[in-house]
Amino acid sequence: MPTTARLDETVDADTDRAIRAFQARHGLIVTGEVDEATFYAMSVPAADRLNQLYLNLQRVQRLAPNLSDRYVVVNIPAASIEAVELGTVAQRHTAVVGRADRATPILDSKIYQINFNPYWHVPKSIIRRDLTKYMQEDPEYLTKFRIHIYDSKGNEIQANQIDWTTEEAVNYMFRQEPGAENSMGHVKINFHNKYDVYLHDTPTKSLFGQNARFHSSGCVRVSAVNETRVLVAARQWRLGFEQCRRRLQL
Repeated sequence: MPTTARLDETVDADTDRAIRAFQARHGLIVTGEVDEATFYAMSVPAADRLNQLYLNLQRVQRLAPNLSDRYVVVNIPAASIEAVELGTVAQRHTAVVGRADRATPILDSKIYQINFNPYWHVPKSIIRRDLTKYMQEDPEYLTKFRIHIYDSKGNEIQANQIDWTTEEAVNYMFRQEPGAENSMGHVKINFHNKYDVYLHDTPTKSLFGQNARFHSSGCVRVSAVNETRVLVAARQWRLGFEQCRRRLQL
């Protein structure tokens, strides 16, 4: 429980601790203040919470037989991620998941690859929904974010060769160079799935400090991606988390 002093004398110490405990339990930013997000969470009837627990218990029971001793689970509604070892939560971190119109899909898979300082190959859906709009607003957008355009033969083309008022851009491949502004940050964790989603770092760290962390296009941004990568390496090397952290010098 955070040791931050009470905000004021409106509530006593016990109530202040109770508010903070409620916020922590519900994945909210712990402030000790009954802000908008806390108020709405407190307004959910106990019967609704019980039903949510029951539905999630059923999901867990369906997945449990296929889980290994070590695994990563993304809690999409809570926008959080946990690394579990031998039935115990070894790590828990905040995450940013898909917005309402680009929801993170429900799936189970196996992590097979970690990419460091990755390129970002922009999905066609983002080219269509976002890049076309950004380029109409700012013709230098691709240059600023070091995104290159290639045709089907791998030849690089220039942005002024594309008519950005149409959907012509989806016929090309867009690749962002590694670096500080890369949308993948410095780590990308891949797992097989038909939705082309993955776990990754992000240059936009400020979003992790929000209560409503639904900003992505479906992928999961991880606040402590280095710690999550420990889980993958630990399984590969057959080591415990702490042993693996020391080997990776984290």
